[in-house]
Amino acid sequence: MSERLAALPTDKYERLKEALEELARRHHLGSLTVREAAQKLRLRQTEILELVEASERLDLITAYRVGGGLGQITRQGDYQLQYGPA
Repeated sequence: MSERLAALPTDKYERLKEALEELARRHHLGSLTVREAAQKLRLRQTEILELVEASERLDLITAYRVGGGLGQITRQGDYQLQYGPA
């Protein structure tokens, strides 16, 4: 965990995670990228990825279906957030 997130009190950390979940919930499937979420919440992209891992409601889309396989998204900032109820 990043030092900045680790230094936050538990309630502030939970509020950040909930803010990210709400942001993803309001966007259509796959329309919110890690980069956009980081800009809106004024966090680093790595911190967004950490919050996604800690959330039971968020998943990362890191690849697309193409033809008979998968096309990887190469930049972490382009990963997309997917919201789903826990």
